[in-house]
Amino acid sequence: MLTIRQCWDELVRQTVKTRKFQSVKALPLHRIADADFLKRFPGLKMPACLIVFLGRTGTARGAALDRACRWSAVIVDTDAGGDAWEKVVDLVDDFEDGVLDEQYLDDALTVHASSEVGVADSNPRFAIYEVSFTTREAAER
Repeated sequence: MLTIRQCWDELVRQTVKTRKFQSVKALPLHRIADADFLKRFPGLKMPACLIVFLGRTGTARGAALDRACRWSAVIVDTDAGGDAWEKVVDLVDDFEDGVLDEQYLDDALTVHASSEVGVADSNPRFAIYEVSFTTREAAER
C-alpha cells in the first residue's frame, strides 16, 4: 500500500505537470484553515494550487484492503480587479481534466473523476475555488 505522503507527492507532481500554476504545494489542513494565511497566502506565486489531505478510510474485505483518501485542491489567484474568477474557473477545469480520472504510480493510485467544486468567499482580494475529490488504492493484505 502507498503511504499518504507518496499519494500527496504524486498529486502535487501531476498538478505541476499541467503547467497552469506558478505555485503547487502540499498543504496541511491546519494551514489552509488559518485565517492569517488566507489573508495574504504568503510565499505563494499566483495562480496557485494547494493540495490538502482531508482523511483516509480503509476497508478490509477478505484478503483485500481498499483505501480511499479525501483531498481538496484549493485553487487561488489574486483578484484586485474583481475579474480573477474568470481565470480561476478555467484553472479548475484544467485541474479536473489534467489530474482527475487517472491512474498513477504504476496504477497503484486511482484518482476518481467525481469531484465537487466549491467557492470560498473568505477574502475579497483573492478568487478561491476548491475542488474536492477522492483517490483509491486496492491491495492484498
